Amino acid sequence: MTSIQEIALETGVSKGAFYKHFASKEALLIELVKDCHNKMFLKAHSVQVDGALTGKELLQKRIEIELEQTRKNSSILFTLFKEFPPGESNEISQMMKEFHMKLIQWHKQCLIEAFGDSDAIWDIVVMFEGILKEYISLLVFKQTQVPVGRLAHLLTDVLESMINRAKNLEPILNEETVLPDKQNDNPAILKQQLHKLMESVRQEAETLLVPDKMKNDTLAALNHLSEEIQKDKPQIYLLDALIDYLKQQDCLVSSILQIEHTLNRLLREEGEDR
Repeated sequence: MTSIQEIALETGVSKGAFYKHFASKEALLIELVKDCHNKMFLKAHSVQVDGALTGKELLQKRIEIELEQTRKNSSILFTLFKEFPPGESNEISQMMKEFHMKLIQWHKQCLIEAFGDSDAIWDIVVMFEGILKEYISLLVFKQTQVPVGRLAHLLTDVLESMINRAKNLEPILNEETVLPDKQNDNPAILKQQLHKLMESVRQEAETLLVPDKMKNDTLAALNHLSEEIQKDKPQIYLLDALIDYLKQQDCLVSSILQIEHTLNRLLREEGEDR
């Protein structure tokens, strides 16, 4: 696996400079993937929606943008799957699961805008996801030169045919079967997850092989973080400061990143900006 030293040498910065901006290479990759997804959604949403394009043309353009952005960012995606294989339990895996859930919901909305709703819409969405997955595999892992404009046109025609055919078919899937993890964004569930994560990292901190003062300061920071999280209106700047401080303990970085990620999800659900 690529080391921080190798990343620092490749980018021309020192390890110290790297750690001023990122707690780990996982944190760096998370920010890169977030940026890729944000740019893709921003570009897709900026497509003209004032009536100049039909719903089908709008869908085709958005598929083309998604495929083109995927090909453009293929090196980042290749690194992602190489360094952090799917199935492993880590911050990257959780992030990708959330992005995938967001994409599924967005694809569903795009299909409805293009062709109208359907009883079998979730079945069509799953089929669409499967088709996209195979083409993206060709684009990213096999570096196949696929003309994305023509591919987007083909996929749009295929989707239209599938939806027209599905009007006479009994649906098999629904939102609960396709997105079983969606309910995990319930604030009560997220708070339970945070409590378990905090207890786990507190146990880790108790076993740190560091001077007593450093260990006590770390435990005190964890206690302050726990208390602030439990407040109805937590101070965002204080949460950030405590999390940044705790990331200084290399042994705790992975656990703190999980806490940070879960906390961000909770704050989003409760309408707080961070």
